[in-house]
Amino acid sequence: MSTPSPIPVRSPRDRTAAVARLDVLCRVLVAVPGNYAATSLVVIAIARLLPGGALPAALTATLLSFALFAAGVMATFAARDGLRAGAWLAGIAAAAGGLVALTGAPA
Repeated sequence: MSTPSPIPVRSPRDRTAAVARLDVLCRVLVAVPGNYAATSLVVIAIARLLPGGALPAALTATLLSFALFAAGVMATFAARDGLRAGAWLAGIAAAAGGLVALTGAPA
């Protein structure tokens, strides 16, 4: 009796390479445009909550944005996977957006 030939499947190495590439693409999309949007919302919220005049508050929040953006990119690539990083960033953006909506336009 002959043994049946196995069903041809792609090797696990090929599958993991494709998944790894997709994960890197997801992380890049989360890190650049997603992080930019979330950082913008956080900076707007910080500028509205800081005491003092509008100009010093905006300047302080803008200077802080560079550190926030860098920390967001590092956190995106340090996360377990790209979807988890995206979920965290979406939560931060939602919280900052809600805060911006609650504070309203400056008088």
